[in-house]
Parts: sequence; structure tokens; C-alpha cells
Amino acid sequence: MTFTSFFALILGREFGIKDRVLLRDIFDYTSPGMVTRLILSILGITFLIETIGAFLLYIQFLPQIGDSSFCLYSAIFHSISAFCNAGFSLYQDSFTKYEAHLGINLIMASLIIMGGLGFTVLINLLHWRPSRFKRKGKSLTVQSKLVLIVTSLLIGTGALFLLIGERDGVLKDLPLKRRLLGAFFQSITARTAGFNTLNIANLTNFSAFLLIILMFIGASPGSTGGGVKTSTFAILLLTINSMARGKSRVEIFKRTIPQIVIYQALCVAILALGWISISTLLLSLTENAPFINILFEEFSAFGTVGLSRGITPHLTSVGKIVIILTMLVGRIGPLTLALAIGGRKVSEPYKYPEEKIMIG
Repeated sequence: MTFTSFFALILGREFGIKDRVLLRDIFDYTSPGMVTRLILSILGITFLIETIGAFLLYIQFLPQIGDSSFCLYSAIFHSISAFCNAGFSLYQDSFTKYEAHLGINLIMASLIIMGGLGFTVLINLLHWRPSRFKRKGKSLTVQSKLVLIVTSLLIGTGALFLLIGERDGVLKDLPLKRRLLGAFFQSITARTAGFNTLNIANLTNFSAFLLIILMFIGASPGSTGGGVKTSTFAILLLTINSMARGKSRVEIFKRTIPQIVIYQALCVAILALGWISISTLLLSLTENAPFINILFEEFSAFGTVGLSRGITPHLTSVGKIVIILTMLVGRIGPLTLALAIGGRKVSEPYKYPEEKIMIG
């Protein structure tokens, strides 16, 4: 949508009010009049981050590879792949040979995180100034605060649980530095990037299921990643917390979350789980593999992650079709659904009497 809108601008096409409102809803931006600037900002930020990432990766790759031309190509390719959370690598074993390389791990992790935060959050961060500075910029929005907090918690919790889950597994005989680096990188990349420095097929069931949870949550709205999104996960937790405390509203950072947003989060999560359940059931019928591997493959496809426990080349024709459809649904399904629900307002001239139904 960003790319198409950009070419429309180049060709001199003016956006009408309807087009601007549609793009505003897609990018979750407040003002339709700022959409053109937002599109240009997204492209500018993308090229800037990818260029800086490629330059830094080139410096790190050069002593390892030696060939300057291939090193440059590899740096550009992996910078784009990391920021776009694509997970494609020029190396057969992804990044397992660089599991102990601090520079490459940190650069790739930073690119993945920035690509997964969402462009509106990145733009908000660029204009943000702490209140202690005299020259004040924009304050952080609730969206930005929520995304940053949930992303940090998922990375930290994921890394900690991987260290616990693999203490007698793939991390057992590694030095402390490599264990910390491996758990940290895999916790980040599991939420849609798809690179790996650890052997995914050799992970314990505990760690494999942990990655399944991370892959299902995914990145943030308006980002290059997949999954049901960090904000959806946060809204569901906040709703449960409000209900447990007897509140009728969902509140965070002294703001009330609109009811329609809660409905969107519930619909996205339930429909995502519904699709995954049916697809996993079909794969269990057509594929000859351990269930944890089938479940991992399905969640990886839905989150557009690309990680696998080794069954991808052995999928049957039906299995490949199921995985292809799951990738398409995972990429466009939740977003399209959320926009459809949020953009459709039906007038309700009357209201039926209320009657309670037993729950739980």
C-alpha cells in the first residue's frame, strides 16, 4: 500500500478525501491531511535504516568473508531482509556460523526490532523529546508506549525462558556469552524475522512451544512483521485485567481504550486461532511428522516467520497448499479484518432488552 501510494504521488495523482481516510486507517494515523507526508517518511526511514544497516554489516562481514564484492552484496541483502522481517539468508545454515559474533548479532537484532516496531512508532520516536528538555517535541503516544513495553517484555522473557529451556539442550556446552547471545537473538527473530543462530530442529519441546507463542504474537501494527501483533496481545491482557478488577472500561496510561478496539483484538485473535486449528488438523492428517513439528510449521507460516523444525522439504502437495494459504491469511487476514471491522459503522436505531447468559 505504501509503495502503490508512493507511485501515485510520483505520477501526480491527487488523493481524494476517501483515499486519504482509507490510508489513514491503514497506517492508523490521526489526520488524513498528513498521509502524504507519512508515506514519504516511511520510505525515507526504510532506506535510511537499511543503508546504515548495510554499511555496518559490511564492516562486520569483510573480515569474515574476504571477498569485498560478495561482502557488499551480502550486507545489502541481509540488511533489507532483516529490516523487512523476511528471514531470507544467503547462507545455507542462516546465521548459525555467526552465533558468537557480537557485532553481527546486535546489528541484525537492531534491524529486526526497528522493522517490527511499526512505522508510526518509529516516526513518533523521531519526533519525541523528553519533558526535561527545553525544546519539546511530540510526546509518546499510547500506541508507542504499549508497543515498546510489550516488545521489550517479549524479548526479555523469551530470552530468559530459552536459557531455562535449553540449559540441557543446544546451549548446554556453550560459554556464557554464546548462551546469552543465542537466547537473545532467537527471542527477537522468532517473532517474525525467521533467522536463526540455534539449530531449531534440536530445540526441546519447551523451547519449541515458547517460539510458537512468540511467533503467534508477532510484531507490531504497521510494521514489516506478521502475527496477531503485540498491541492485540496487550489489549487482550488489559481486558482480562480490567474484568478481574471489576472495571467496565479498559484503561492504560490514563487513557480509555475504545470498545471497537477491544472487539477488533478479540476477532483477530479468535479467527487466527480458528484458522490455525483447522489447518493444523489438516496437516496432522496429511503429514507424517511429530505433532510439535507440524504445529511449529503452521504457526511459523501464519506469523510469516519462516523457521522450521525440518519438515518443510518433506511436505505433501496438500500440506504445501495449506501452508501457502496460511502464509497469505497470516499476512493480510488480521489486518484486513481489523480494518473492515473498524471502518464499518452500522446505525442502531433500537436496542433489545438485556438478558444475561452464563459464562465459564
